[in-house]
Amino acid sequence: ATLGYFGSIAAIIPAATRFLNALGTATLPRLSTYYSENRAAYLRLALKLLLIALVMGLVGVAGVALWGRYVLVILFTPAYEKYTSEFTLLAVNLAIFFLVSFVNNNVVASRAFIQVSVGNAVVCAASAGFSMLLIRPYGLAGACWTLIATSTCWLVLITVVFVMISRKQPASKLGSPGTPAVPAGPRNVSGVLESGE
Repeated sequence: ATLGYFGSIAAIIPAATRFLNALGTATLPRLSTYYSENRAAYLRLALKLLLIALVMGLVGVAGVALWGRYVLVILFTPAYEKYTSEFTLLAVNLAIFFLVSFVNNNVVASRAFIQVSVGNAVVCAASAGFSMLLIRPYGLAGACWTLIATSTCWLVLITVVFVMISRKQPASKLGSPGTPAVPAGPRNVSGVLESGE
């Protein structure tokens, strides 16, 4: 029965991520272009998106803390009111996930797919560990804390990757700007021909 309550409450979360996914998908091509051509513009847009995610998350947590019990009663039944604290914890997890999603988008825009894959594998292992530690002794609250711990771990890892790629020097600036290399071969041949005349 407890699992059923958790599943019902957690089902509210995907609905809240639709706007987030749409915004991330819309901005990904621009982020990718900026990362290759204009690193300052890339960082500005990335930080703006992170600010949006932070504000959305804080507003969501505040809203659930204030009116969460009424939302549960309206959407489900009065029996769900006793799970208001778990609903608030899920809102906290969602706020962290908002940040994770946008930071992950910033990293994907840089085409750092290997780092993202390794980070995801580490997060999966961490999630399994948190589940074994928290769910059995603490039940529904433990499941909520498992989600929060996993999302926090994910945020830390993906933020480290984001900082690393942000400091990476753009490929276009590795050489001397404005001085394209001229192949030596044709110039040497031209010199030989001129000397032969």
